[in-house]
Amino acid sequence: MDTNSQVNNLNIDDIYRQAFLYSSLNILSILLASNIGITYELDETISVGLENIKPLLAIYDSGKLNINFIENSDESKDDIELSFNPNEFNTKITPKYQALMIISEIKLREKILGLNASDSNDNNILEVILLDSAINQAKFCTQHLLNSDGFFYGGDYIKSDNEAYEITLDPSSFQWVDQSYMLLALVKLNEAINNTCEHSFEFLQIKDNIVSSIESLLQLLIDAKEKLMDLPTMDLSIILNNIIETINLFEENNSFYNYIASLGEELKSREFNNGYIKDNRDNHAYSSLSTHFKAIEAFSNSYIYTKYYCFKDTAELLYDKLNMAWDNNLNLFIIHRKNKIKYTSKTIAYIIKSLNKFSNILDNEEKINILDKQMKSFFNATLNTTGLQVLPNIDNLDIDMFLGDKIENALNELFNKGNTYIVLRGFEIDQRKDKTKIYGYKFLAEYALTLVEAILSLDSN
Repeated sequence: MDTNSQVNNLNIDDIYRQAFLYSSLNILSILLASNIGITYELDETISVGLENIKPLLAIYDSGKLNINFIENSDESKDDIELSFNPNEFNTKITPKYQALMIISEIKLREKILGLNASDSNDNNILEVILLDSAINQAKFCTQHLLNSDGFFYGGDYIKSDNEAYEITLDPSSFQWVDQSYMLLALVKLNEAINNTCEHSFEFLQIKDNIVSSIESLLQLLIDAKEKLMDLPTMDLSIILNNIIETINLFEENNSFYNYIASLGEELKSREFNNGYIKDNRDNHAYSSLSTHFKAIEAFSNSYIYTKYYCFKDTAELLYDKLNMAWDNNLNLFIIHRKNKIKYTSKTIAYIIKSLNKFSNILDNEEKINILDKQMKSFFNATLNTTGLQVLPNIDNLDIDMFLGDKIENALNELFNKGNTYIVLRGFEIDQRKDKTKIYGYKFLAEYALTLVEAILSLDSN
């Protein structure tokens, strides 16, 4: 299904407005209408006017979707309606996905606050729900996923007849990437709390607990520098990006300069063959398209933080090499020329976020404009024309429905039939048949939330 025809009043070049719409639909579908996780009851003062809304306290890793295919005169695409299948949830809980949920909620709330800035009305109910759920999710993580060693672990949720949450933590689930995402989530939440007018004792106590967790986890990551430098290139790039963003938000001094420079130099040592990057420290295997773009983002962030031109130069070197694989007809990066081209929503997320960040280190106006056009074309080719983002079949679909006093009607209208509007796992283009199809009709928290977090970052660097 071509999403362009469904999105009224949206200029195809205005990917920022589209990003707000798509991320709003995803977050609301997952947070408020999926039940794909542990839920909690909203305070009555918040839930007035809302029907059967129970936000997620923790999100499960994955779940199956019920699919209803709708007849479409355009045979190259399928129209679908989706809903979550509550009997087919994988009840594993992973720290990274909880963190991505919190980060996305806070970023969406920031967008809403900015768009509502000129509105004299009271807080948009969605702003309140997003902050309330992020706080409750962070409390859940620190109470149930945080081990005595100071790190966050994943585990299986065991349903209980009483009010208690029984999570069996798995020691083998430890991932350094998870720790960096949890750190960033807590820092983003701390920033949001600092910007509120709430000063109750309970609120201040929550803030103190969050700050304590941030300081402890940040120090553990600092002390683990040598271990981080041994990680695969993708993991090192993600951690470097998350730690730099954390430091920018949480620390006012430049005391982490040498630490960031060391991690950046380790990443730079993996560049080879004049623009490629190795999969890990010890071999010369080419890394994936996703890893190359994640590394470009990391080099861009490292340059912005340290002002080391070697990081800027390496980011440009990698991009120039990848840009040779850009297809002007399909508006995609195609490394391997095959009849079938596959893209996952996670790869799309990494590329969009990387291009956006990379544009901030360029000093040539012509290159910036070319990159901006490329990013918009890629956004349109992957998210709009493929049907990867499922949209509601309603008139006048636009961002205004999530602003001001319209949100209560929007929530009730969108979700009262049990449908969901999320980004799917990926798409495949069969060039011989000129047909695009979605593959993997299964909800994967990592894929959906990584994409949402990326498009919410588009104009907030």
